[in-house]
Amino acid sequence: MFVYLLKFGDTTVYKIGMTNDFYGKKGSNGKKGSRGRLQTINSKQVPYESKEIHKIEVINAMPIEKTLHHKYEDYRFRGEWFELTDEQVENVIQDMNFLQFNEQILYKTDYSNIPVKSADIDLIQNNLETYLKNGRHNKGQLSLDKQFKLVQLALLKGCISTNHLLDFGIKFFLEEDYELALVYFDAMIVFKGKNTGIAYFWKAETLFHKLKIQSRKESNDQCDTDSEYQQDIKLIHNCYTSALAIFDYISSTIPSLKNRLNLARIYHALGLFLHDYMDYTGTTGFSEAIHIYNKFNCINTRNIVVRDANTRVKNAEYDATQIYHLDLED
Repeated sequence: MFVYLLKFGDTTVYKIGMTNDFYGKKGSNGKKGSRGRLQTINSKQVPYESKEIHKIEVINAMPIEKTLHHKYEDYRFRGEWFELTDEQVENVIQDMNFLQFNEQILYKTDYSNIPVKSADIDLIQNNLETYLKNGRHNKGQLSLDKQFKLVQLALLKGCISTNHLLDFGIKFFLEEDYELALVYFDAMIVFKGKNTGIAYFWKAETLFHKLKIQSRKESNDQCDTDSEYQQDIKLIHNCYTSALAIFDYISSTIPSLKNRLNLARIYHALGLFLHDYMDYTGTTGFSEAIHIYNKFNCINTRNIVVRDANTRVKNAEYDATQIYHLDLED
């Protein structure tokens, strides 16, 4: 799959999209070949020809595309088309490369060289629950890579569900065993099951504590934009936006109360992170969370978001008694 950036003629309008077939395929044995995405777009009756600016080949394109759409929402022209400056185009390209690199870490890590003995299979099939519950003790005996491999095998063999794995990950997070918690959240992300979005959210929360972001900011342990601190901030931000993109898609296709409230929770967390650690000054995150909580009459939770927004966004002045309805797709 590909995520691509196209420019519409000599204008400042660009398309951020995804496709399974960017180049098209040549025909063989007298059969007609298929047209690629760029050729398909240019075959339509439009006044300008679109040209490729950048593309990345990825395993799972939808979360990456939606992450980019969310980030550049303020510059949306129509649909998947955005009005961007030259500087913003460079930022999009950097974001695409970073998201591709992060996906390679998550999806393409090769654990095949880690030996798995028959005893390991027996452990998974017969004693997995005991093994996971005593993960802190076992961490001293097995490497994190080995634990990751075992958890992957457990998921593939159906010995444990992603729901149970999520419970264990949160358990280790609450016990401040952040390295072990990340093993389980990363295994869920690689597995690409129904809990991938919530795994991204908990990975962001875990990284925030593991990397001691708050104490590092308070001690001014920050340098330029290429510093290790800034790279850690970007990694956590990427996890939040990946969670948001997945839940936005899920809640639009399966608009259950649970999915919508999870989406609101992630919006709220993203708003806090943007303001507290990325020097953002807008209402993104807060306004969307308030809208969802209003819709489902979650007044107390909405008031918490209103309080957080009013203490961070200049001139926000949200009224806790007022109902806010934004122009969002339902």
